[in-house]
Amino acid sequence: MMKTFKPKMDKDLKDYLQDSRNVNVILRWSDAISIADFKKSELSSEESGTICQDDVIYIFWGKDKNVHKAMDVGLTTRALDVRTKEHLSKGDYLEGYPYSQEVYCGKIEANVLVDRDLLEQVEGVIIQTLGKKIEGLDNTVLCNDSKRKASMSQYKIGHIYNQNVPKKLINVLPVYIPEND
Repeated sequence: MMKTFKPKMDKDLKDYLQDSRNVNVILRWSDAISIADFKKSELSSEESGTICQDDVIYIFWGKDKNVHKAMDVGLTTRALDVRTKEHLSKGDYLEGYPYSQEVYCGKIEANVLVDRDLLEQVEGVIIQTLGKKIEGLDNTVLCNDSKRKASMSQYKIGHIYNQNVPKKLINVLPVYIPEND
């Protein structure tokens, strides 16, 4: 007779599975998409394919009239173009950094089902990583102050691989981010 494993009564099966293994994440980054081109709908076929992706982490990047740069990290379970249009209509991104604005898209893949909780946790790791990397840089601002200290930990993330990291982000977004390895 085969024994059946039963998780503890105070946890459901989903919680048990999440607690019992590390989640490993890959973010496949696309080249930057110019916000000016996005507004004018002048996108290449590759860019059009990128903005149709859902379950992504995105980074807005821009600069002011001097040499100062800003980054704003976000997530969406919907298509990136829908979320970007919302930001553009509200004007709630990169205030004060209106020049050379771009959006970078990181399509998330994991060894578990990608849901909003996982996206939020990966977003938090990316924000904390960028925050540490740009801390000493005088000319770069991370706009996610309210999310810097917030850390959800529903999943045990083992590590995050950032593939195809764009040139402008290579110095602040490492290829490998160890979490619970």
